[in-house]
Amino acid sequence: MATLDLDVKDLAWLAGLFEGEGCISLRWRDRGGGLRPDVFLVIHSTDRDVIEKVAGLWNTRVRYLGINRRSHARKPSYATRMGNRDKVISFLEQIYDMMGKRRRAKIDEVMAAFDAVPAKWGVVTYR
Repeated sequence: MATLDLDVKDLAWLAGLFEGEGCISLRWRDRGGGLRPDVFLVIHSTDRDVIEKVAGLWNTRVRYLGINRRSHARKPSYATRMGNRDKVISFLEQIYDMMGKRRRAKIDEVMAAFDAVPAKWGVVTYR
């Protein structure tokens, strides 16, 4: 099982950032044998250095999303996302107690989805 080995300082920083800027996406897809969960975590920011740090900790890559046209400053926007089932589970388990009520509910929903489906179907890598 792939896990994220994060030190306490990095975990606390990531948890705070994720609570404010993170997204947990859960979609159900038909993969030729029934519905399977497709889960990934995303963090967006106009601060490239922040996304580079997250990408380094998650072992993912930085994605340039273009100019944020909703912002008056018209800043470039960046993101990184993680979709490996084991890493997603590892990260969500580590930050669970640091999350607010709404995030915990979404984490519970994701974990229930993973529990309902054999592990081999939950692996989606966005690298």
